[in-house]
Amino acid sequence: MKKPTAPAVSGPVNARRIPMRYFFDTAFKEFSLYDNVRSIPKLTDGLKPAHRKAIYGTLTRGENAGLIQVERLASVVAAATDYHHGTGSMASTIVGMANNYPGSNNLNLFVPEGQFGSRLTAESAAHRYIETKLSPWFRALFPKADDAVLEYNEVDGDRIEPKTYAPLLPLVLVNGAQGTGTGHACLIMSYNPDEVREACLQVLNGKKLKDGGLTPWFNGFSGTVVRNSETGQVVITGKLEVVNSTTIKITELPIGTYLDQYKARLNKLEDDGFIKDYEDRSTEAGFDFTITAPRSTTALSEEELYKKFGLISRDTENYTVWNIEGVLQRFESAEDLIRAFVPWRTAMMEKRRQHIIADLKEQVRFQSEVVRFIKFYLSNVNTFKNTGKKELVELLLANKFVDYERLLSMAIWSLTKDRIAELEKKLAELKSELAKVEADNAVDMYKRELKALEV
Repeated sequence: MKKPTAPAVSGPVNARRIPMRYFFDTAFKEFSLYDNVRSIPKLTDGLKPAHRKAIYGTLTRGENAGLIQVERLASVVAAATDYHHGTGSMASTIVGMANNYPGSNNLNLFVPEGQFGSRLTAESAAHRYIETKLSPWFRALFPKADDAVLEYNEVDGDRIEPKTYAPLLPLVLVNGAQGTGTGHACLIMSYNPDEVREACLQVLNGKKLKDGGLTPWFNGFSGTVVRNSETGQVVITGKLEVVNSTTIKITELPIGTYLDQYKARLNKLEDDGFIKDYEDRSTEAGFDFTITAPRSTTALSEEELYKKFGLISRDTENYTVWNIEGVLQRFESAEDLIRAFVPWRTAMMEKRRQHIIADLKEQVRFQSEVVRFIKFYLSNVNTFKNTGKKELVELLLANKFVDYERLLSMAIWSLTKDRIAELEKKLAELKSELAKVEADNAVDMYKRELKALEV
């Protein structure tokens, strides 16, 4: 399609008027696409571009690097990944990936050291006062063996973050996702990693998943989460107990309700005379409200009390993500996402298997050549001793040696009969490993790694 060209406009030279149609065909269209790319995650790894940059930039420090201030890490990431949206924005992204309280991440990819936010308040401390590093969950979900088969973005010839990572589980379900782009939005709640893993194994075993079988789950949440089987709407309920005729205990709030927000509601109920007073003993470990109320309040039905105290929230998920082909798609259910994810992840596992096979074949080839070279050297010691490098290279090429530069660089102490025995043993091990990988298959590999994954 030919790119539209700006039409001529009449008026002053410095006028910036352009036809509306041209604007929507060019700048607005480009902005809308970029807005959706930034705001809506991919099915493949459940991440947005900023998340991938955060991971890749952190990896440039070394996987086992210690804690670093979030503010400093954001600068490292921005420099390593060509990030253009300010270190403050990247720091907030890192904080979001480190959160591990109910309603945030079920499996946080960064470690939160300091005040990163909690059930009491989503606000973190200043980025210069809190520290982080990669969480053990990162490598548990993203095996290092896959790094070699990922496709990476490039800027001015420099490699930056991958186009997508390849987690063992669909992270878009494990940690949930939310974002609003232009004309599209995404709202996926988080699910129990164990249940997601079992669903993936069912697909791998050729079993059918029933839509609506998976229910959102929030690690550490003590309330209830149910899905309306007819509408698909998710109902999240806190916990309330009528202790006696004048006392009510509330020990859990719906996901997304924070302390100050809820205290404002209780203050309103107190002003209205619905309750007399309340005591707040909430901590980051959980909510704890003791409410003194008139008998007319405690006499209400449980349903009325939960509704009046705002302990019920309802929401409908929107499973819109960038699909395997890189197209925005609205899926019908969590199971639908899994059905699309598993074949792609299996294909990535096969890509990894083929890479391992190629690597092992190369190792076998080179080790075989080294053994042959040592034997050739020991049989022609005098020739090697009295011949220049140019002639030696010609000699090796004539005898069909390929890696002559590496062979001639070997230390003299390694050119012994004892070394031959060691190398032949190693060569046998490599051939055995190669045969094992060649006899394996991607589905079985994926099953083993899912079963070994401890979540």
